[in-house]
Amino acid sequence: RIDATPPVLAEVHPVSKIVKSDRPSYSFKTSKTGTLNFSGKCKGNVDKAVAGINHIALLTSEPGDYDDCTMTLTDSSKNQSQPLKISSFVVVEGQS
Repeated sequence: RIDATPPVLAEVHPVSKIVKSDRPSYSFKTSKTGTLNFSGKCKGNVDKAVAGINHIALLTSEPGDYDDCTMTLTDSSKNQSQPLKISSFVVVEGQS
């Protein structure tokens, strides 16, 4: 049986609108286990996700607006999810 169903991603807990951390926490839900790919200015601290709710850190390189971050998930059958737009947030100076 060939699995042709793409994974479904959904945001669970977005990053606060303004953060002082260069590793803000982020939670999302996925219907399948697979490999994460990030695009835009954000990267994740992990490249794998498991089915269910995942808690990750977004790695940001510098203060500023992060409004172009998306991620996709590819499962073991090479099905790719629709891109999940990560809610925009702003990293401000004074990182702890």
